[in-house]
Amino acid sequence: MLRRGQRVGALVSPLLIAVAVSIHAQKVSLVVDCSNALTAVEKTICNVESVKQLNNDLEQLTKRLEASLTGTNREALIDTEKPFLFTRNQCGSQKGLAPGFSERVASCLERLLTQRKAALADAV
Repeated sequence: MLRRGQRVGALVSPLLIAVAVSIHAQKVSLVVDCSNALTAVEKTICNVESVKQLNNDLEQLTKRLEASLTGTNREALIDTEKPFLFTRNQCGSQKGLAPGFSERVASCLERLLTQRKAALADAV
């Protein structure tokens, strides 16, 4: 209960900080469960061999880096994974019934996965 004159922000700020700290450097997975692929991006990763191989290569490279990095370097890597997945998933955000949709999703994924793989390979 708030005491007279106490601001709500004084109580909320520590809670927000605790939530922000718990969210910081949370591991996300690049692994796609092909037996349960639901989105256009997941289906493309599972069904287009070149995209599947790039995704697998990127998974292995990410695991190697996570195992070899420590402290803030490891946290920095992990912090980039969620934004990368968000960007990756945007490859499937176009209209799914448009002609050439599957090819555009595959092309987008190949480009993004190749860029990420090259960037991480430079860190090895």
